[in-house]
Amino acid sequence: MNDLYLFEKKISIRSEIRDYLSHIFYEMSALSPHDFRTYEHMRMLCFDKLDVQVLPTHLPSSQLEQGVDIMVLLRETDKYTSNYFYNLHTQVFHERTTETKQLKTIGVNQMVYSIRKHGVGMRLFHGRGGTVGRGGGRANKAIASQPKGSFAGRIRFTEQGEVVSFRYGLAPIAHRHLEQIVSACLTAMVPQFQVDETQKWKDLMGLLADESRRVYRAMVHEDPEFWSFFTQATPIAHISKLPIASRPVSRSGAQIGSVDDLRASPWVFAWIQARYTVPGWFGFGAAIEVLVDANPAVLAEFQEMYKQYLFFKAVVDNAQLELTRAQLDTAAQYAARCVPASLGQAFHARISGEHARTVAWLQKITGQDHDLMVHAPVVRATVALRNPLVRPLSLLQVHLMNEAANNPDDLDVREALLLSITGIAAAMQSTG
Repeated sequence: MNDLYLFEKKISIRSEIRDYLSHIFYEMSALSPHDFRTYEHMRMLCFDKLDVQVLPTHLPSSQLEQGVDIMVLLRETDKYTSNYFYNLHTQVFHERTTETKQLKTIGVNQMVYSIRKHGVGMRLFHGRGGTVGRGGGRANKAIASQPKGSFAGRIRFTEQGEVVSFRYGLAPIAHRHLEQIVSACLTAMVPQFQVDETQKWKDLMGLLADESRRVYRAMVHEDPEFWSFFTQATPIAHISKLPIASRPVSRSGAQIGSVDDLRASPWVFAWIQARYTVPGWFGFGAAIEVLVDANPAVLAEFQEMYKQYLFFKAVVDNAQLELTRAQLDTAAQYAARCVPASLGQAFHARISGEHARTVAWLQKITGQDHDLMVHAPVVRATVALRNPLVRPLSLLQVHLMNEAANNPDDLDVREALLLSITGIAAAMQSTG
């Protein structure tokens, strides 16, 4: 399908069709059985005739709060599918999916409901990502923060390759990590250590999720200039050439043309390389600010939640880690690659502003005056030691990205660039 040129601007017809079907048409039609079938027909027709991949069907976010009985879901798949318009043979998650970098959740609370109703235990299966942006973070904190009644002492993990070496490569570190997990499992089963979530806390978490998602989507999905910034200010075009992944960078297997076609691992990996770490915190500060501006008393509620509500504390502490790992002075060098220069400047200012806003609000919530991560001084010291050592490698990578753009066939430059990506990944102890 040929591109269309309008007033010297290139318009990708294929991308326009994919974006329309994936976002506009699906969001309008997913709740209607008739329109849902129409969407499915158009999706298959689009693939057969135009070779355009659009989003597979998934549970609409508006259905998620209506109460899901997981046991009924498993025992009566056909009935559930007809009610919720979801192809369970594709994939089933009780946690975040990565279809569109949004939170599409069948919550653990629904599992608690099923356990209480049917009197059976369940084993939690945590498909852990390597980073906070993909479900990583402290495993023991994740276990301890499960809703009351959801944890029966059994859990199963998957770990990414580089995480295996970081956490289990040295015997003392592996021993300490496993001790933390076992301790969290034992503690999470003791009733006096389990905190009941108040409805007010649940409501505030829902409002935080909605508002932070809105801010995140406004930049990532709705700003037409974002993709141009992302592809120039990160090494995403080169990450796909590294022999470190079991799946292609794009979902369709073709050349990456949009955020929606990008898998979660390279998405997070690219932000880490450019030292922005956006997926781990962007939108959090703006969401807190909106809620506190609407009702100043909410700040005191957040402060109390940080002390008493382990799930909220885990979210805040994970965000603190990613905010601390971000190095915006280094990231500015990546943004300076953008053409036109105003593009990089605008997005860097936007991200930096949200970073400062989030740091300020988390300091108020946690009671920290100047620095983040006061609760984890060893981790903070490690990051502080690492940052100046990684900066020269980052500046070298920016130079190599410029050289690769000017000399795309230079194999020596390409090899050096790929080595710089590997080096930064090792230094940051994370890929995606």
